[in-house]
Amino acid sequence: MARLGIDGRLAVTLTTSNPIESMLSIVRTTNRNVTRWRDGQMVLRWTAAGMLNAEQSFRRVKGYEQMPQLIAALHRRTHPETATNTKTDGAAAQSSPRNRHRKIHETRDTLRVRISWVNQSG
Repeated sequence: MARLGIDGRLAVTLTTSNPIESMLSIVRTTNRNVTRWRDGQMVLRWTAAGMLNAEQSFRRVKGYEQMPQLIAALHRRTHPETATNTKTDGAAAQSSPRNRHRKIHETRDTLRVRISWVNQSG
């Protein structure tokens, strides 16, 4: 996190494994309902169902205001040939809160569509 220039509450939140452990605990609890696993697709469906179940208990990430800076830093790190102007990247990543929430919900809805597709094909 320090190499990416992220500090404060976001760095503390992302350097702990507590949010992931919490989600995995809920997934395990959900998967306990299955008594007979049939195939790999069934495992994926139940794991996805557990993740959607865990989503209800998610809280806002502490330091979420720094997420645009983290995204820009990760982009610069993974695509150094396209990241020429860091100020432009940071400004582009820092959209209005409404647009940020819209993007988060679009990503969540895309995940739900993919999960429902797996459920239908399985």
